[in-house]
Amino acid sequence: MRNWLCVCSILFLSGSQSIEVQIESPRRIAYDYSDMYEQINPSTAKVFTDTGHGSRFLVNATGLIATNHHVVRNARYLAMQRLGPREIMASMVDPAANFIWRSVSTTVTSQGTEEKAPQNESEWTDLRSAANLLAEGGRLLKKASQGEGDEDWLKWSQAVVDSATLTLEAIESKNAEQVFEAGDAIYKTCVGCHGGYWRMSSP
Repeated sequence: MRNWLCVCSILFLSGSQSIEVQIESPRRIAYDYSDMYEQINPSTAKVFTDTGHGSRFLVNATGLIATNHHVVRNARYLAMQRLGPREIMASMVDPAANFIWRSVSTTVTSQGTEEKAPQNESEWTDLRSAANLLAEGGRLLKKASQGEGDEDWLKWSQAVVDSATLTLEAIESKNAEQVFEAGDAIYKTCVGCHGGYWRMSSP
């Protein structure tokens, strides 16, 4: 790293004096965004219009899509690349299920047993959002081309929706124990589905 010489002048009543001070040049820091990319990439895809194309991303489980204005400006029509099973799993089903599992749990350590559950309305609301996201992910999986003529695919996709519905019912009654049981249903659905479709969510 280069050092720069800086000459500073200090004035005194009796005259002036110059001293030399060495100052290090600014350091460049390299940030690693690979983890962020892996999390965001599954929810992005392309938008095609009669004037060109660009990128878009999924905002929430209701299907709200965002893109740049210049992509659709003056366009007469547009088409969007559809989310595939891998993208649905990575951006909706997996994060929603993990959130539900972490929200209600029992941990046994040498210090004793620790119970975790939502403690206020805000935490119950967050849990409800995760369950809704899980349900929407299951519904989108049912519509995926993978499910055409595949009864097992449709069965497991519906099981995702059903387990999310159990979670929502438990949330409405604010019953942490029932949320825990619904989490077990989600887990069994995930294990059963991945037993036959593991490659679907593999990189």
